[in-house]
Amino acid sequence: MKNIIIDGYNLAHKHAEISAWLKKGDTDKTIHLLINWLIRGPVSKGNKIILVLDGKKGYFKEQTYSSSIKLIFSQKPQTADDIIRNYIRNASNPAELTIVSSDNEIIFTAKDHGAKAIKSEVFLKQYVKKTVLKKNRTSVSNEKYNPENIDVDYWLKQFGDDNS
Repeated sequence: MKNIIIDGYNLAHKHAEISAWLKKGDTDKTIHLLINWLIRGPVSKGNKIILVLDGKKGYFKEQTYSSSIKLIFSQKPQTADDIIRNYIRNASNPAELTIVSSDNEIIFTAKDHGAKAIKSEVFLKQYVKKTVLKKNRTSVSNEKYNPENIDVDYWLKQFGDDNS
């Protein structure tokens, strides 16, 4: 099981459909869409996801949304970025953490402490690719084997790429 800490609004800005709601100022809809998107996908299976968001009036500091997703809302003067950096610094084993953010300070903190850092846009692409692969596997399971159906990039990531 991995612990994945996600910079919530940072990731929301990278997802076209979710970002549209964020730009409209509808943070409730944004959060709802982001959580449902995460729950439906393969990343939530067997992993603990901590979604960190800048708080707003009316939200509790921490909520458990599902068995695999916990929401943490910052409270002023603290920001979501502060919470993520503190979480990394205070982790007993930072190497077990995967941090999803495109914020350079968060990425540097993660790397300095031995945690894995993935930019939000890269996470989004990997997540979508895994979701598509999962759908393809179920929809073509009765088809004859065709090597053209294999996603080479996916398998290179799984087994390592000597050029990385």
